[in-house]
Amino acid sequence: MPAPPQIPAAREASSSTMAFSQGGFQPDPKIPAPHPKRIVICCDGTWQSSVSGIKSVPSNITRIARSLARTGLDPRHAENNKVWDQIVYYDAGLGTGVFSIAEKIKQGQLGMGFVGNVIQAYNFISLNYAPGDQIFCFGFSRGAYTARAVAGLVNDIGVLSPRDMQDFPELFALYQANTDSHGFRKSKEYRLWVTGELAAEQPPTAPPGAYQEPPRYVKPPHRQASEASRVVEVVGVFDTVGSLGVPDTQSEVLDFGLQGISKLFGVPKVGFHNVSLSPYIKHAFQALALDEHRGPFTPTLWHVPPAPTKDSAKPPRTKKTLDQLREDSRAAQAGGNEDEIDRAWEAMIDYEMEMHLEKLDSDLLQVWFPGVHVNIGGGSTDMLGPRKGDFEQLSTITLAWMIEQASPYLQFNPNLPQTIVEDRMTLITPILKDLAHTRAEAATHESHWAITRAFEYLASSTHAHSAADKAKIETQTATLAAAAYRASNGWATGPIVDSFTGVMKIAGSVTRTPGRYNRKDDAGNDVGVTNEQIHPSVKYRFDQRGEWSPALEGFTRREATVEVPSADGQSVEAQKRYVWSNADGVTVPEYVIRSGDVFTRYVASLDDTLDKKQEGASGAAAVAAPGEGAASRYLDGIDQYLGLKTGESAAK
Repeated sequence: MPAPPQIPAAREASSSTMAFSQGGFQPDPKIPAPHPKRIVICCDGTWQSSVSGIKSVPSNITRIARSLARTGLDPRHAENNKVWDQIVYYDAGLGTGVFSIAEKIKQGQLGMGFVGNVIQAYNFISLNYAPGDQIFCFGFSRGAYTARAVAGLVNDIGVLSPRDMQDFPELFALYQANTDSHGFRKSKEYRLWVTGELAAEQPPTAPPGAYQEPPRYVKPPHRQASEASRVVEVVGVFDTVGSLGVPDTQSEVLDFGLQGISKLFGVPKVGFHNVSLSPYIKHAFQALALDEHRGPFTPTLWHVPPAPTKDSAKPPRTKKTLDQLREDSRAAQAGGNEDEIDRAWEAMIDYEMEMHLEKLDSDLLQVWFPGVHVNIGGGSTDMLGPRKGDFEQLSTITLAWMIEQASPYLQFNPNLPQTIVEDRMTLITPILKDLAHTRAEAATHESHWAITRAFEYLASSTHAHSAADKAKIETQTATLAAAAYRASNGWATGPIVDSFTGVMKIAGSVTRTPGRYNRKDDAGNDVGVTNEQIHPSVKYRFDQRGEWSPALEGFTRREATVEVPSADGQSVEAQKRYVWSNADGVTVPEYVIRSGDVFTRYVASLDDTLDKKQEGASGAAAVAAPGEGAASRYLDGIDQYLGLKTGESAAK
């Protein structure tokens, strides 16, 4: 019987600036040190692609990928002048290639290709990562699954060297079969993958000075990824749905049918190991659709594990040093039994985890916005077809929010709020002109919301001075299109097209339940809190349109005094807030639009709708001056109540 394998020594670096060893990447003096990098993974939704050669509406994932600067500073530590390269990997959504109908069904509806997308993104990280680099993951819909799964791989395994990616399929299979994702590195399976398995027959010992043939392995050894490589700086997702990579149907019959079809098509098992937020993710953000109610599109929220579970992820300290524990592990593998080897390995990994996790503290924010699934992630094809939707009005609000969450950690292009709005309007202007031409020729303004709003604008006392002027204006396509252009700049006031149509009705309707996703697991244990909030645009939309979301049935918005962490994080202080609550005691805080959230404030400033007081003062359905419309006044009112400085809009 061969002796237990030793933890292998470092390999020589070949095409990398680093040698990869038991302790991770090691500097190679023969190769210049790499620039620090931010590796940004952007995963689009099902059937969404910005690289297909076909005209499309960019999703929020595409807009994020295209908005990142090539290099960036760290705004939190500007004094060090450290420059980061920012490299982007864009993953088109499933079902977007040139496929047969059957292949599109396999990819788009059944999830085939999901695992491949995850591995491709992870491979990109492996090929580009060097010590000290930061990793970011963004995704929408199925791409949100991909982003969260990629982050999970990095969290649970770390970043492998490019050389070890040759044997990644074996490691990935072991990872999928493991039930404790966060503790995978402590498992015997991972240990054996690192140490390798010696062959029964070993080469003879060579005479002194002669070449010694290296050990023979049944399975080769690999280098353990460094503990630091497990950290993901930011994960930002738009409306993750379902729980297994394919949206749930809420029907046992349909689920059983889909399982059968999946097997027929050869769809692999997909899904998350754990819905809990990994302690190796520093910052997690999710935008959620309040008005989505298709049964298969139940949202998948993150949970921050309760204190005992979180503490268990941070093993207790030992009196030994890490070097001593590594030596213990080597000694156990040289002459110990399996139990001794396992205990020594687990003690070493526990200590590595504890040392690293004590410096990390994850934060989570999940915010509800008005709209259905596609309104949150953007990229609706409605603009290219039926033209009944809001022309990406709501998705621009969620995009602004996500970029504001990520901007402390990533550098975006300058003047981004203006550029994003300009690009959106460039996309929809031809559509507005076409709609205006049709309506002007037909001498009607009944059906399309943007045209209806445009006529209200043109009929205002400010812009139509006589009945003759009004009649003349209504027949001029260019004038009408210009008015529709302004009308489409509303803030969360465009129409929401109900996605509960066609075959989706078979799967049933399920109203979403904000604030009630703090659920138990199968064993009845608390899975943790979700840190949900509701965006102020929800109340503004109700004020302007009078349409109450069924998801908030029974909720009221009220003023409250809550305890929030102080600026230094050392204490709590009482502050005014708006909260949403119901008779069952469920309370969801309203998200605070900060004075420095210039993107959100700029988009709101473009809404020229008059509020009720302004309408009464003018005596007509006039429009407001830039920055003085109902949305800006609404945010000013919130600022005053919260005690924030007002007027800090990016429009200035």
